[in-house]
Amino acid sequence: MVDVAVSPTADERPSLLRKRVTQQNMADKAGYRLEGNLKFLNMLGFEAEAMCCRFNSAGKLLAVGLANGAIKIFSMESKSITYSIPSPASNNKLPVTSVRWKPAGKDVQQYGNIILAAYASGECRRWHVTTGKCLHISKEDAQLLACSYSSTGDHSIVSGSDGKIYLYDEETGNQIHVMEPSTNTEVMDGHVMRVFSVQYNPSDDHTFISGGWDGTIQWWDTRVSNKYSIRKISGPHICGESLDIEPSTMMIVAASWRKQKNLQIFDYGSGKEIKLIPEDYTKSMLYCAQWKDRDSLICGGSHSNMLRLVDYASSQTTGRVLNIPGAVYSMDHNRHGNNPIIAFCTEKNLFMVQDTL
Repeated sequence: MVDVAVSPTADERPSLLRKRVTQQNMADKAGYRLEGNLKFLNMLGFEAEAMCCRFNSAGKLLAVGLANGAIKIFSMESKSITYSIPSPASNNKLPVTSVRWKPAGKDVQQYGNIILAAYASGECRRWHVTTGKCLHISKEDAQLLACSYSSTGDHSIVSGSDGKIYLYDEETGNQIHVMEPSTNTEVMDGHVMRVFSVQYNPSDDHTFISGGWDGTIQWWDTRVSNKYSIRKISGPHICGESLDIEPSTMMIVAASWRKQKNLQIFDYGSGKEIKLIPEDYTKSMLYCAQWKDRDSLICGGSHSNMLRLVDYASSQTTGRVLNIPGAVYSMDHNRHGNNPIIAFCTEKNLFMVQDTL
C-alpha cells in the first residue's frame, strides 16, 4: 500500500490504519497481491465468466459482458448492479465478446445509456440500458469478437472470426460496408484470420485500425476505400482488445499475446514503431492494453496472470496486481481525474483497483 504524502495526526492514524487493514484483507480474500501505486476497491462475482467490461463516458456506469450472454450494469455511485440485460433467446446463451457505450455528445438524454454489444453467435445488438429495450439487431455469419464506436457515435464497426470488419450506420442500424482483403495475392490489404481488436481514430469518423491473429495491424479509411485497408504493419499478435490510440499524441499501443516484445508503441500517422517497452519479469502474455493517459499505460494478460501499470517515459512498472486467479481478458478505466479506477475481468469475477500515483 502507498503511504499518504502528509503524515496523519494522532487522531487520524487509527482510522487510516483500519482502512489500510480492511483494503489488505479484501485483497487477501480475493487471493491476489497488490504492488506499487494501487489500492483495492471492490470485487464482483457473477454466475458466468466475465468476458469484457467498459465504463460509460461519465465513469458512473460499468457494463460487464458475460459468457452466458447476459450483460450486467454496475453503478459506481450505488455500488450495486442497477440494470441487467439477459441473453437474447436467439443468442443461445453464447458469450458477449465486446461492449461499448455510445458517445453521448450533447444529447445525453437520448444517447447517454446506449451500449453496443457483440456476441459470439454473430449477433450485434444496440441496447437502451435503462429500459432494457433492444434498438437494433444485426446478424453476421461469423463469431463477432470486437466492436467500436466512432467519436460522434454516427458509425460503428464490428470484427469477427472470418477476418472481416462490418461497418454500420448507427441511425438506422444498417450495414454500410464489409471490409475485407482483395483477391490480389501481391498485397495484404485486409485480415486473413480472426480480428480481435478494432479502434476508431478518436478525432475522425472515417479512419480506424484493427489487429488480430494474422500478425498485422491494418489501417482503414472509408473515404479512400470502402472495402480494403490502406496500410499495414506486421509484427503484433493481437488476441484481445489490445489496440488503443492516445488522442493528444496519436500514438498506438499494441499488446501481443507472447512473452517477448509484447508491448509496442507506434506512430498512427506513419505506422513506424516509436518504442518497445520491456516486458515485465513475470513474462505475462498480453490480452489487453490501454493508454491511462498520455504518460502511462495499463495492460493485462495470462501466463502469468497479471495487471500492470507502466510509466511511458521510463518504461518502469508503477503498479501491479499479481496472483490473479485467471487470465485478464479485458480491462478498462474510468478516465476521470488523476487517480482513475481500473476494472478488469478474470474468470467469474470483476475486480476494481485505483491508481494512487
